[in-house]
Amino acid sequence: MGYTDIEPVEAETEASGELSFNATNAEGHDVKLVVDQRTGTVVSEQPVDEDKM
Repeated sequence: MGYTDIEPVEAETEASGELSFNATNAEGHDVKLVVDQRTGTVVSEQPVDEDKM
């Protein structure tokens, strides 16, 4: 699993130690990632609405 074009979503930084990013996944789809700030583990990957990027 690899991601490119990773950009932080500053307005959506989670207080629980998670960070949000917009990225492109290995299949070439735009996704929103939530990453554990301490471990760097991807907690979730959701499709991004193209109109909101």
